[in-house]
Amino acid sequence: MNGKLILRLFLYLIFRFLHLLLLLESDIYALLLRLFDKKNQEDEVEIFNIFGRYRFDNTDVTRESDFLSFHEKSTIFEEICEEGWFIYNITERYVYFVKISPIEEDNFESTISIEKCSKLGIFLHQNAEKLARCQVDTFQRITRDLPPFRNKVLIFHSAPSCGGTTVGKLLQACDNSKLSLLVLGGLFFLQIIE
Repeated sequence: MNGKLILRLFLYLIFRFLHLLLLLESDIYALLLRLFDKKNQEDEVEIFNIFGRYRFDNTDVTRESDFLSFHEKSTIFEEICEEGWFIYNITERYVYFVKISPIEEDNFESTISIEKCSKLGIFLHQNAEKLARCQVDTFQRITRDLPPFRNKVLIFHSAPSCGGTTVGKLLQACDNSKLSLLVLGGLFFLQIIE
């Protein structure tokens, strides 16, 4: 048991090192492109190609290092407002997005349903094709002017061992279409307390 854990930890450390190395090279490459290409000065979003993905644990809170990626291009924010882009993570500096393609029938409503993916974070990690990042300040400035969402989003949180899982299952049971409700799992440190 300890041998497997040590091996997983070692692989995770190697992955994190490769992630940092590729990110450094990618940032240098993007900086050089911006220096020599003056027309892209207003671009707000960086889009990356994904070469690999690894997460030490599915409940890991750190998500900005889930992918090995390299800079593809810089673009305007409107490009990631298209169908298929989802917010993946928000840190102090960046908002990360992932692009996924529909798995069946080119229909996101049937792809991202409670029957197909009960945990959205895991689904996005496994099916991401591209990664994008935008600075938090830019994201706040741009989204302030966007119209409200068509659908309603309800987020509720409960303390550990206070029935949050039961309430989530009851809400899922009320959704006959199986398309309207996704339950995001709790944070790992909260699950330890339970």
